[in-house]
Amino acid sequence: MWYHYLWIQKNKWKKCFQDLSYGIREAFVEELKDVQDTIVKILNDLSTLNESTNKSQDSQFILEKYYLFAMDYVSSPQVHITWISKLANIHRLKCQYLEAGMCEIYLILYIHRLLPKGTTTIDIEPINKEFGQFFLDENLVLNPQFTSRLNEKMLVQHITSACNDFEKGRVPWYGLTLSSVIIPFYISMNRFNELSEIHNYIKPHFYN
Repeated sequence: MWYHYLWIQKNKWKKCFQDLSYGIREAFVEELKDVQDTIVKILNDLSTLNESTNKSQDSQFILEKYYLFAMDYVSSPQVHITWISKLANIHRLKCQYLEAGMCEIYLILYIHRLLPKGTTTIDIEPINKEFGQFFLDENLVLNPQFTSRLNEKMLVQHITSACNDFEKGRVPWYGLTLSSVIIPFYISMNRFNELSEIHNYIKPHFYN
């Protein structure tokens, strides 16, 4: 009896890798090819960027390269966010904090636009009023392999980063706008430590 059991288990194991639906199998192969093509493109872009960095002393040219590469991946959110975040970090290294903060604002609006309805309680309307509406091409087809990790936590992280950038860039009124967005969220989630930190952030601007 035991060998009969092993035979059954062995065949069950094989069937795990044998999808009888050709449609599903073909879709999986197509998605796998998309991921492969994206990875190859990223590697090629990185190689081009490294080559440009080594050849050019024009920092603005390098920043524009990062931006152009980032915009090539708008349909692959995880990759797109990584490139824009890298661009923000380069601005920080150059002490260009206003520009870094604007990168973060873009990411806040971009991520919020892609989050499914009902998955976030953060109201970004004050950001839209201050910085303008964000419009994503309605005809854009997003790559599902690069959207699964988008969540509300990412919004909070980028709002926090933007506040710090605007503080260092001496444009605190932008930071105050972001504070008005994040404070109701912290209150609703009972996140009192973060609430205390954001109050400490805004307090000096009301007394100076």
